[in-house]
Amino acid sequence: MWAVERDGIYFAVAESTARSIIKFFSFSTKTEKTIAEINGNLPISVSGLTISQDGKWLLLPQIFQRGSDLMMIENFR
Repeated sequence: MWAVERDGIYFAVAESTARSIIKFFSFSTKTEKTIAEINGNLPISVSGLTISQDGKWLLLPQIFQRGSDLMMIENFR
């Protein structure tokens, strides 16, 4: 997961199954810094990391459970 803004890129990294981190890579300094630490591993298939235009808010959706419904249709043609 990642989000680009004018000064750099925010991205999520799973360090272990117990911890994930949000980092920022600066285009001007070519360095990374940790922005936040999150308990638990982030699902790889989840997307949508977003940064607000003013750079004050970061939105990170998380899905804790997935599922589906199975239906049986009788006399289907």
